[in-house]
Amino acid sequence: MGFNTFSILDATRSVRRFFTVLDLFLGIFGSLALAVASIGIVNTLVMAILERRREIGIMKAIGASDIDVKKLFFAEAGVMGALGGALGVALGWTIGRVINLGTNVYLRSQDLAPEQIWFVPWWLVGSAIAFAIVVSLLSGLYPAARAARLDPVQALRYEQAHSMRRVLGFLAFLVTFSSPSVLAQGRIDCSALHSKILKRAVHYCVQVPGSYDKKDASGQESRYPVLYYLHGLGDNEQSFSRSGGWTLIEDLREHGKIGDFLIVAPEGGASFYINSTDGTERYSDFFLRELMPYIEGKYRTVPGREGRAITGISMGGYGALRFAFAYPELFSAVSAQSAALILKTPEELNEMAQSHSDAAEALAPLIGDPINIAHWKANDPFALARKNKAAVKKMAIYFNCGQSDNFGFEDGAAALDKQLTAEGIPHEYHPYPGDHSVSYFLSHLGEVMEFHSRGFESAKTQRSSGEK
Repeated sequence: MGFNTFSILDATRSVRRFFTVLDLFLGIFGSLALAVASIGIVNTLVMAILERRREIGIMKAIGASDIDVKKLFFAEAGVMGALGGALGVALGWTIGRVINLGTNVYLRSQDLAPEQIWFVPWWLVGSAIAFAIVVSLLSGLYPAARAARLDPVQALRYEQAHSMRRVLGFLAFLVTFSSPSVLAQGRIDCSALHSKILKRAVHYCVQVPGSYDKKDASGQESRYPVLYYLHGLGDNEQSFSRSGGWTLIEDLREHGKIGDFLIVAPEGGASFYINSTDGTERYSDFFLRELMPYIEGKYRTVPGREGRAITGISMGGYGALRFAFAYPELFSAVSAQSAALILKTPEELNEMAQSHSDAAEALAPLIGDPINIAHWKANDPFALARKNKAAVKKMAIYFNCGQSDNFGFEDGAAALDKQLTAEGIPHEYHPYPGDHSVSYFLSHLGEVMEFHSRGFESAKTQRSSGEK
């Protein structure tokens, strides 16, 4: 016969070993659950980026910074964490109450007094929810950074392609049951005008607001201001549409940020929108004598200077400023983004062109080939603004440029700002972080369109019972 000994110390050690193993198990289980939850949050936010490319692209295009986009996704991650933490605490409390209830039922069956074995202090509830929020915010770091890096141009292009697949599959329904939001969308008219001056067909596109084809209760039709948009070197009349510009403008209209006006984008080639020195490419004459009368005769436009403005990017920015400063009696407002304002003298440009054949071809409309100083000065926006200072003062002027412009155009923009300020000509100049790219142009396009929309307010839509 043997004897066994038992002590409270042995029992305590056994209990401690049990709870150590239990703690280890719960720790591993909790870590795995935490990792799965983090991956789930990351996946949810990444999917949100894919589903909201257009929204993010438009946000950035109308001026939202990378930090603004990050804040949006961090806020969403925080809300997910708070909700998840609250639901987890509620679920844990419910399970605890059930266990406590079951334990007390068992104790009563053994004629024992019930015990309150489950208790959750409020500080633990708050800590659990706070911990869930912190984990969610950490999980949102990658999605927020990815959303902030999203290029607005690529976002809008993706949405256009993605939307096209949805539209084709739903076209029959839209044709039969067109909703007001669909009907409110405008259209793009692309065609060609045969120019007698240029002796060729010149293509153009016109963005027409959705309200253009509607009549009021009295059957009258509206007249609309017109904004001429000049593209950059290497682009064409459809570049603005293909880059997502039209989509952005429709969104600005839909949200009431701009009013209704026509936007005309003509094909400009590499002309810099001026007449060539040898007279073979008289683009300026074509624009003033043929294109403008044709457009304003074909569409119902507000007549006169107050219903007309001009804008452009890069080469088109130069062209817009040159047209406006040379003919201030024709335009009520002008804007330019990253305008090709070159501070070099014609001689310096000629020297540069001789060492770079591509540059020589590109700059030929500006400096001539061979160099023509009189031609250069006659088309210089700086000289034209000084020459027509009194009339230019009556014009609304806006321009911006990236502070890291690939071609150094920020120096020309700063010089124009300095000259206009010295001569007392009111204007808006905004140097922004950025380079010379479509992404930069679209990022500030909303600001440009809002500038022109405000200017057109003085030329409120006029009524006409006739059609053109």
